[in-house]
Amino acid sequence: MNELKPALLAVIGATALLARSEPGLDPGFFLHEPGTIMLDCADKARAAAPNNSRMLAEYGRIYLAAGAKDRALDAFQRAARIGRRDAATFALIAKAWLGHGAKAEAVAAASQVTELAPKNKTLLADLGVQFTDAGFAKEGAAFMERAYQLEPSDWEMAVDFGRACLRARQPEQAATWFRHALTGSNADNRIYRVVGLAYADRGARP
Repeated sequence: MNELKPALLAVIGATALLARSEPGLDPGFFLHEPGTIMLDCADKARAAAPNNSRMLAEYGRIYLAAGAKDRALDAFQRAARIGRRDAATFALIAKAWLGHGAKAEAVAAASQVTELAPKNKTLLADLGVQFTDAGFAKEGAAFMERAYQLEPSDWEMAVDFGRACLRARQPEQAATWFRHALTGSNADNRIYRVVGLAYADRGARP
């Protein structure tokens, strides 16, 4: 009987250790197909925070990427209902659709942003970059122009959009926004360095 005690204690200790470990940390889980991993992660995260509109929008983005469009739509609809007055929620929904190449859906969500937060230059500028990166340059420029009109002296915002134009292989548009950055601000010569790096990086995000 005494000989069994060490083995029994070892089993009990191992069981306790497993009970304290976090679920989902088995390395084998991350060897599954990416879609399986995404769905499982989104489901677990959603179960923990089912009523946060911004998180719901991000769960929807994961579902879209995993090819689960029905689940994505459900998440977006719930997000829009819960966050009906939150412009950031609709910005996240627009971002999700842009990542999926769905222009009409992205524009519909972005229109809610402009309605709810017409003077939020950060959200508008971000939409400008995201639409441009997704290949919708006309829409991207329109959002960026609205942001620029709100604060022409924000040279960093102009440079960020100029980088997006370079990524989209639109050198003329990039030049326009770099000129805005250089002429619309009293900042020091840092602007020249940042613009130079933008060309050196071919517009890649810093």
